[in-house]
Amino acid sequence: MTREAMYYDTNKGKPYIVFEDKNLDFTQKEVRIFDRLIEQGFSLLEIARRMRRNRLEVLLLYLDRVEKEIVDPVYKLTKY
Repeated sequence: MTREAMYYDTNKGKPYIVFEDKNLDFTQKEVRIFDRLIEQGFSLLEIARRMRRNRLEVLLLYLDRVEKEIVDPVYKLTKY
C-alpha cells in the first residue's frame, strides 16, 4: 500500500466527524452578537462566557467569520 493510499482511502470504516460533540449551529442573532463583541474588542474567551458557548465553538465561529472576511483576523484568545 502506498503512503497516499494510507491517508486517502475513504472506502474503509465509518467516517470520523470532527467536533460532532459540539454545537456548531448559531442563530443569526448569536452571529450578530458575536460580530458586535469582536468589534468592541472582547477576547474569544470573554465572548464565549457572555454567549454561554463552548470556547471551541466560538473559535470556530471566529474562523468562519475571518474566512468570509467579515471580521478582522486579530486572534484574541487571551487577555493582554
